[in-house]
Amino acid sequence: MDDFSGREAVYLGVAGYGTVSGRDKANFYHRFFLDGRERRYRIRPDARYAIQNRLMEGSLCRLTVAGGAVIAAEPLSGVAAGRVEAVGNGVLTVDGAVLPLEGGANCYVITTAPGGADVRKTEISVGDSVKAVVHGGRVRRVYRAFLPEPYRSPVIGVPGERTLKNLLATALSAVGTVLYVYGGGWNWQDEGASPQAETVGLPPSWAAFFQAQDASYRYKNSGDPARSYYPHSGWNQYYYAGADCSGYLGWVLYNVTNGACGGIVTPSASFARALSQRGWGAWTRDTEGGFRPGDVFSMEGHVWLALGACRDGSIVILHATPSPSVTGAPGGGVQISALSPEERQDCEAYCLADYYMRTCFPLWSQRYRAVLCRYAAYTAVAPDPNAGRFRWNLDGGGLLTDPEGCAGEEPAALLAELFGG
Repeated sequence: MDDFSGREAVYLGVAGYGTVSGRDKANFYHRFFLDGRERRYRIRPDARYAIQNRLMEGSLCRLTVAGGAVIAAEPLSGVAAGRVEAVGNGVLTVDGAVLPLEGGANCYVITTAPGGADVRKTEISVGDSVKAVVHGGRVRRVYRAFLPEPYRSPVIGVPGERTLKNLLATALSAVGTVLYVYGGGWNWQDEGASPQAETVGLPPSWAAFFQAQDASYRYKNSGDPARSYYPHSGWNQYYYAGADCSGYLGWVLYNVTNGACGGIVTPSASFARALSQRGWGAWTRDTEGGFRPGDVFSMEGHVWLALGACRDGSIVILHATPSPSVTGAPGGGVQISALSPEERQDCEAYCLADYYMRTCFPLWSQRYRAVLCRYAAYTAVAPDPNAGRFRWNLDGGGLLTDPEGCAGEEPAALLAELFGG
């Protein structure tokens, strides 16, 4: 029986992914690359799944095992990540840092794919992106792995600024760089917010996963659950990789409150009503009066945030939703979309959505087009008694205020202001 403390490992995912049932997730075997080979361990029983909620496929960790079960898996420190500029003569140069190689240092490549990561021996060359594990000033092991490029959104929210304008800015800061993952933003126990939805700023794992994919990304592979990012049999391995509609809006609110109100991730059909139950505004089962900036609408199986109604009656919205890529793959994610009562693609809302998605999010627009969602479906009040529209109390008695007067602005003016013209 293995017992050790603080040893370097790469997390590879759940053994039997695509076949094991969520009913048994407390007893899953988890795959780790350790000492040059794969090993499998259960994780210490914990109703809060504290360790599972931090593990991400392909990540380096410091593993502690007692009684044959994992009792700790902390992020590995002492890792120099970057691009190889030179290798040879006993040294490795990574982003300008010259690192001596320990005698016998091994090189591996980490690959990730739906259904599990893999680690194999390889050679390291100039230009490779790597994670070099440094101990005692010398490189002990080198892992070739995907490293995301730094990303800065064209719109930045201010953590803790409780205004309607900042709510919209924060929501826009995740647009075009977060892919749709059903259950993304939810925790392993599937009852609330994941660590990503309780992160101030854009979660690194969301941005990294988006950059690692392309137009062939499929959020669901119905024919092969073992090769799918979709939750299988009641649990979600890829809670950390992207966001669904509730996970996205929960992250927005966590940032607007700077975490002061905890994680706010609830089922989509009851999301709007849950905000009213906190005393932040009014919830209604009808849509009389239409939609104004900041309104949250819970419909059948979805929740979205309004940027307001245009003069022609079309509506600009923000949401995390599946949408087909330019290759037809069912991907999508956090985006600006449009609704039109006449289902007209030349409506003002679609023109705005199309313009901003193309001009401000170039990598996204290489994969996806702006979406005109079905007006009737997106504005219908669902049979679920919790569904409906939430509208913020902006007079100082709720969570938000509106000193800039954003509630009375049209989407064109709001978007121009938020994107800096």
